[in-house]
Amino acid sequence: MSVVPAGLHFTADLYDRLGLTAGADTRTIRQRFRRLARLYHPDQNPSPTAHERFLALQAAYDVLNSSRTRAEYERWLVAQDPPVRPIEMDVRPGPTSLHAGLDRQRLYLLVTFKTTLDQSGLESPVNLTLVLDCSSSMRGERLHQSKHAAYAITEQLGPRDVFAITCFNDRARVILPPHRGPQLRVVRSALEGLDASGGTEIAAGLETGFEQVRRLARPDVLSHLILLTDGQTYGDEARALELVDRARTDQIGFTALGIGNDWNDVFLDELAARACGRAHHIAQSSDAVAVFERRLHQLQQTTARNATLSFEPGPQVTVLEWHEVAPELRRLTPQAGAAMLGAVAAGPPLNVLIDLVVSSAHELLLVGDLSLQATLRQSGHVAHIQQPVVMTRQAGTGQMPPEIFEAAQRVAMLRLQERAWQAAAVGDVTS
Repeated sequence: MSVVPAGLHFTADLYDRLGLTAGADTRTIRQRFRRLARLYHPDQNPSPTAHERFLALQAAYDVLNSSRTRAEYERWLVAQDPPVRPIEMDVRPGPTSLHAGLDRQRLYLLVTFKTTLDQSGLESPVNLTLVLDCSSSMRGERLHQSKHAAYAITEQLGPRDVFAITCFNDRARVILPPHRGPQLRVVRSALEGLDASGGTEIAAGLETGFEQVRRLARPDVLSHLILLTDGQTYGDEARALELVDRARTDQIGFTALGIGNDWNDVFLDELAARACGRAHHIAQSSDAVAVFERRLHQLQQTTARNATLSFEPGPQVTVLEWHEVAPELRRLTPQAGAAMLGAVAAGPPLNVLIDLVVSSAHELLLVGDLSLQATLRQSGHVAHIQQPVVMTRQAGTGQMPPEIFEAAQRVAMLRLQERAWQAAAVGDVTS
């Protein structure tokens, strides 16, 4: 058993405060502390949080500077349950150093998150409700493929999973109440009687769908709603946004799927962003099954939810844009310096690209502070990771890592697509 020495306070983030990984040697720790102490000293840094950060650095240094207390701390880390680093955060700048001859220059930060939890331990059940648009515009192949996708989801459910289906047009109704396990015959019977008619009121569908999710929701269960629609909603946008706001507060995840070419992408994107969820476009009706199966697999692999990434830029740094670049490409809309990322799943890492402008001639620059907060799926423990980003100025231009160059190119293509969509929305076919 590891005992904390008298007068010292062990927390899981001491290495993070210095932007180091466990196992750093004394020389590296001292060099990093001296650099950061200069940048965060209240006499040099006008940020209202600088004094607090300076004290946190000093507390970390008091533990890590001594080989004896550092060894005690590392034994303490190993003994913690749950693991103190369930999610790892890696930050790479591009270019790798700032040009000494430029007072103003562009900088990218590629922030990567991946889980360190054992994937075999993901045994928590899923509580899933599917909300299907059954308005008249869904008649034919779209509704047929939607039914097929719903049935395909059922085949992948485990015995402890909960599944429900609701549909909506001008009004909403439950066609399959929440039930446990696959029950393929019950699902097939419920879907066979579903036909398409009437208008589209998304808020009604969401309200009924979230009611089904809440019926069997528990803290240890991943609760989620998937909305599938092909059209516009009429006059109930504000109500729909209120419903997803409440769902996020209740720890209910949300995915919006727009099928065809007539769906309101701006509205569905806003719904997903407010719910800390995802929005996807299904171009062809035949793709619905694959999209549904992929989304269910992602939910089953979730290790943390409600992940929020915060970035406090340094005194001479301006933030331009945020984008998730993997596993999906989407624009992020941070509020007060914090972007909602949603779920973190086992498997491919989650990558975020932050676009910055640096206006400084200092040799040593505090780019900013990154922090991630997420709720672990099984334990409910809130994981918190914080890391400072510091860069130096050198003669010549630093290298642009190929993965950052590729990410920036993908973001540039997304901007072109967004401009084309905006032009088409106002009838400008020349853009």
